[in-house]
Amino acid sequence: MYIRPCEWEDKPCGMWVGATQARVKAHFEVHHGVVSSIKPNADEQRQKCRWKGCECGKPMLSRNLVRHIINVAHFGMKYKCSKCPTEVVRLDDFMEHKMRCPDAEPVLATNAPRVPKKPVFANKRMRTI
Repeated sequence: MYIRPCEWEDKPCGMWVGATQARVKAHFEVHHGVVSSIKPNADEQRQKCRWKGCECGKPMLSRNLVRHIINVAHFGMKYKCSKCPTEVVRLDDFMEHKMRCPDAEPVLATNAPRVPKKPVFANKRMRTI
């Protein structure tokens, strides 16, 4: 799993967050009060992204904010084409590209650190993530 430090500006927490929608959603609900639902909700509020350096500036639904944080440059997750120089930030965009480049496979390209599957120290009490 890839991880990134949280750089939310209004309440900086400095915690490292796993680069998955579920982990980012849980982190923002618990530590920043950003509650998002999967289904459309009439009460859902629009919020601006407060990630350090984000130039987006437009308010978005909370459920879209989580996707924005992962898929835009905040987490640096990109998919490169194995057959050509194309790069996209969303896997669904890669699937669309694959129609034009049929033998292509997505290659995850990120500069995010990866959590090791095995413990760094040989300690019987330490668990892997």
